[in-house]
Amino acid sequence: ILDNYKSNSIMVIRSRKLGKKNIVWNDYISDNERFADFINGVVFHGEQLVRPEALTALDTKLWRKERKKDSYHEFIRDMVKIWDYQGRKYLFGLEPEESPHLALPVKYMNYESLEYDRQYKEIVRRHRDQRDLTTDQYISGVAGTERLMPVVTIGIYLGEKTWHGSARMGDLTAMAEIPPKIRWQIEAFWNNFQVNLLDIHSLKSVDVFRTDLREVFGFLKLQG
Repeated sequence: ILDNYKSNSIMVIRSRKLGKKNIVWNDYISDNERFADFINGVVFHGEQLVRPEALTALDTKLWRKERKKDSYHEFIRDMVKIWDYQGRKYLFGLEPEESPHLALPVKYMNYESLEYDRQYKEIVRRHRDQRDLTTDQYISGVAGTERLMPVVTIGIYLGEKTWHGSARMGDLTAMAEIPPKIRWQIEAFWNNFQVNLLDIHSLKSVDVFRTDLREVFGFLKLQG
């Protein structure tokens, strides 16, 4: 069942059917102006750094080869775009969440590791085609001068229930329950992956947005 809300000729479509909201959101945010507005508002606090014309959509499908020969596991991200800024490129992925995901750090960490792996493999293939690496460089497949694009994943919680999922790997691994005698030593060597999550219902202000995201997020916030 879809509910339509019109404001200033803007239609906000909400869904109570599982899965539909993600489809609607992805179609809505795929517009470069809205995508840029979201990143400017959430990441850069309203400063207009990301220009729509500097965004390029990226294939959202990722694969991980399994141990079984010729077996692959497919991951499909929701929305991924590359931002070109002053000659450097950055990768932003937006992920709508309809319900509190209890293992979100694992999900997003997988996404980001696969994105870096995709970039790395592209560099390796290029060098192998060109055959321009020294013996020492050939082992890693890179010359050492290449730079990977930073990958930033932001979750957008659109659910109607209060968010109660884990946002840090430390929550899933119960790091706080480790005996104090060894906890600080382990933490010094351990990466506590943290999820970037925007909860629409706890959004303090929508004034940082310039497009109709202001009306859309304002409406969704009131409906929470």
